[in-house]
Amino acid sequence: MQKLIYGSLLALILPASFLFPNISAIATTHYNILAVEYSEGCQKMLDNNMNTTCPTLDKIWKYDKTNKNISGNLFKYHGKYIRTNPQVRNHFMFYNNMTVCVDCSMNNIDGPDLIKTIFLEPSNFGYINKTEVVTNNHYSTLSDRYVSPDCITSTIGYSDFMLNDTIKYMLSNCTTTSYNATKTNTIKDVLPDYKDAMSYKNQKWFVQALQATKTTNCLIHKCHTPKDPYSKW
Repeated sequence: MQKLIYGSLLALILPASFLFPNISAIATTHYNILAVEYSEGCQKMLDNNMNTTCPTLDKIWKYDKTNKNISGNLFKYHGKYIRTNPQVRNHFMFYNNMTVCVDCSMNNIDGPDLIKTIFLEPSNFGYINKTEVVTNNHYSTLSDRYVSPDCITSTIGYSDFMLNDTIKYMLSNCTTTSYNATKTNTIKDVLPDYKDAMSYKNQKWFVQALQATKTTNCLIHKCHTPKDPYSKW
């Protein structure tokens, strides 16, 4: 998405250590950013004005806690909301505490080993944990939110409640949540339907033939032909 430059001269107020960091440390440092990003599906739907549950940027801007003069502000451009470019390329180093950054420009440093990320998907989804086992005819599935075991990356089927709760969950290092994503499923014992067996249908056909003809021997007497034995009784 095209970005606009939101201008101010921060070089006059920011310390030199902020403007010129140790480049070699960037690849190994965990920055205090929890980024809220659109998935590829959501981004395409919004860019093409498609009917979608994906929120426009103004709908989720309330969750952004960055310094707008450093990391970019909300701007309406050609009828669409965008985030303006950050004032300095390494703006993400400004934050000492974990900070939510919505649709944030990270200058290609975003990754599971560097920042936390929440991806917004356009629809709900369900999945089974790869370690799940069936116990006493029961197994568990999860829905609408996946969080990596290291609490670094998550993917959600967007709703305002889900985004709000997932932000709190990620900020608490995955210890506090109001959402129960787990559903217990039961594998039912399926008994065969004996009425579908050919022996049962043939027996029913023979009994009806005897009753319709009022005889006990269809070999001597011509019996009435009843309902097709291969149909549902």
